[in-house]
Amino acid sequence: MARLRVLVISLTAPYPPVGGARSKLYHTLTEVSRHHEVDLLLAPMENLPEKDAAALSGLAKTVKLAPFEPRLGLAARARAFAGPLPFVFAALRRAPVREEIKKALAEKTYDLIHVEGCFLGMALLGLKTPPRLIVPHDAYWRNYQENLKIAPWRKKITLAVDLAKLRWAEPRLYGCFDAVGVCTEVEARAVRSLAPGLHVGVVGNGALLDESEKEPRLEDFPSVVFSGSYDYPPNEEAALRLLRELAPRLRRRWPELKLYIVGSSPTRRMEKAAAGHPANIVTGRVASVREWLTKGTVYLSPLSHGVGFKNKVPEAWAAGRPLVATPKTMEGIDFIPGTHALVAESDDGLARAAAWLLEDGERRRKIALAGAERVREQYNWPRQAEGLLALYDYVAARPMNRR
Repeated sequence: MARLRVLVISLTAPYPPVGGARSKLYHTLTEVSRHHEVDLLLAPMENLPEKDAAALSGLAKTVKLAPFEPRLGLAARARAFAGPLPFVFAALRRAPVREEIKKALAEKTYDLIHVEGCFLGMALLGLKTPPRLIVPHDAYWRNYQENLKIAPWRKKITLAVDLAKLRWAEPRLYGCFDAVGVCTEVEARAVRSLAPGLHVGVVGNGALLDESEKEPRLEDFPSVVFSGSYDYPPNEEAALRLLRELAPRLRRRWPELKLYIVGSSPTRRMEKAAAGHPANIVTGRVASVREWLTKGTVYLSPLSHGVGFKNKVPEAWAAGRPLVATPKTMEGIDFIPGTHALVAESDDGLARAAAWLLEDGERRRKIALAGAERVREQYNWPRQAEGLLALYDYVAARPMNRR
């Protein structure tokens, strides 16, 4: 494998490595930097603390920060609303980060550019660059489609307009890149359905397995745990389902059952629903998700909507939690139902599956060990980074990009 010089451009700062996008970028870049020389250009949407920026030095030879200021005046905003592009696409094409990209390319010769996320790809259009890879992870039009299903009525019109624009703009944006990386074969098929000629590769998600633990820790009985970032509507919906429907069913048998809702940005609706029982614990952002996951006797994920790879699955497996989940949770993940996870769709079915595990410690142990083995075999970061490294090899062999 030839050592490549790679410029990685991202709106997401990969530190601290919590949450799906941050964690994935942090761990995949950790693996990539073992093989290639990486420079990191960040335009974070929020202020990056100095200590977090310093922690990125192990991932990249250089780390540069660019301002995140999508600039559109009132007239331009009106044109963007009436035009074919979603607002954020139009804004980022004129954002200051575009000038920072030009500077970086003038200062150093790169073998390829890796753009992390969908929208930031607009900042490269029309520039003469090395061959380009864009890694949106999901087919964004599917994301909007899923959010539209559960959005309040006041947001549905805007989402519907943006969905229509995305279905037109997304394949045209990707067509200006030499390859596209997404998180599952389901997402790859969705991207190809709009743009059949694209080279699309899969870069999955993983987790860190603590090999010092020979047996999963089963503690704080009886309890159920769920994790996510709750500014993502499908996660909020799942948390409310746990609080309103699933926990009450399980408490008929185990009145003292604790419910841990772990993760950042809990909503007012969640906090109001949690207030109905003293054993509902909504943590907010935590320093170690794993530490909280190990408090749960069972990990229960009742997602009904959403797209992409649900990183909560390998995280639960790596934490030694026996998993009960919906088909939507497991979408795109390679597993055997009944061996690595119990799968159900309805509230009654999910509650029965969780109760079946709560009743029997040996069942919990077997499913937890099988889940940990899936992380050991497949859903670990070195294995998943192989997909990104393969895309790098493909893209680096392409000619200069002027699209």
